[in-house]
Amino acid sequence: MIQLLLASAVAAPPIDLALGGSAGLADRTQGPRSFYGVRGSFEWPRPIVAPGLTGLVGVDTSGRAVGSLSPTLRLGRPQSSRPHLTAVLGAGASVGPDVALVLSPGFALDLPRRQSGWRLQVAYRFVPTREDWWLELTVARLFRRRSEPKPVWRAEPVCDYVDPNAPSADLLRNRSGATFPNQPTMPQAGVLVVAAYPGDAVSVDGTTVEADANGIAVHKRSGAVRVAILGGGRRIRRDLLVSEDHGLWWSVPPPEPREIGFAQGSAALSSEARTSLTDVARDAGGWRFEIRGGFSPEGDDNANRQLAEARANAVRNHLIESGLDPERLDTVEAPLDLRDAPAEGQRIALVRPLPPRRP
Repeated sequence: MIQLLLASAVAAPPIDLALGGSAGLADRTQGPRSFYGVRGSFEWPRPIVAPGLTGLVGVDTSGRAVGSLSPTLRLGRPQSSRPHLTAVLGAGASVGPDVALVLSPGFALDLPRRQSGWRLQVAYRFVPTREDWWLELTVARLFRRRSEPKPVWRAEPVCDYVDPNAPSADLLRNRSGATFPNQPTMPQAGVLVVAAYPGDAVSVDGTTVEADANGIAVHKRSGAVRVAILGGGRRIRRDLLVSEDHGLWWSVPPPEPREIGFAQGSAALSSEARTSLTDVARDAGGWRFEIRGGFSPEGDDNANRQLAEARANAVRNHLIESGLDPERLDTVEAPLDLRDAPAEGQRIALVRPLPPRRP
């Protein structure tokens, strides 16, 4: 997994470029003076540190050129997509009137938005050999290049896009054994991915969204959405919020088998059973169903087996009457093995959803 993260980082390393104006006030034995200049920085942000290179060119009020070139280290959360503070440490060469060591500790406030933003930075620039220090303020336009976000799949129902270099990526993997799925089409930020099942019908805000052969449906829209799933005898509705900066994955729970109860020694459907089977047919989607009858231990074994088959056929017939194609119903003659269940729990027919047959 570590090798995968490193490979992702090398393939498309994130980069921050800041260009802006700087103004400073200096204090020396000759008296205070100010300077104005242009500052640029180039950084490679990582989860808690961003190494980089910063250059400054300007002029002070006495007409003297001011310049410096310094390797820098930014500490904090330089990869964050939200406003954040970072500490900045720099040490390099100052030029004018001579070449000397310059130290520049400070703080910066980044206001990023997607691939750009603003940076406000305050720093002290100290030249030990000249006993010279400056209080410098920089306002810069921030340009950010980020690697394409790759989805980290979690076992929990809702998943989110995570930058492969972010600390949370390792946290998710360690907690749930997540992996990077090799999807043919990698959805971008601001989309909803519904991980349903083959045979499920997916709709978003009342509009049908086509799913692929694996039941994956992609909807390109951010904001509040209502997702509905129909299939396998179940109907699920979920309100979700899709951020414009991330992709949201919703893993749909699978359909559960439906138990249809019967009275002792009877294969007649009760009104409650008929209502339950009508709901199964209405919400079948593209699923198939396997039907198997059961019986409690009272009475003759052969008669009980015939009773189990009659119960399965009663369920099958009602599903057909409710509109299901007989080709999508499989009746299993062998009865259910429910010896560990109480007697009432054995007098059932089980309707188990099956995925559609592959063409």
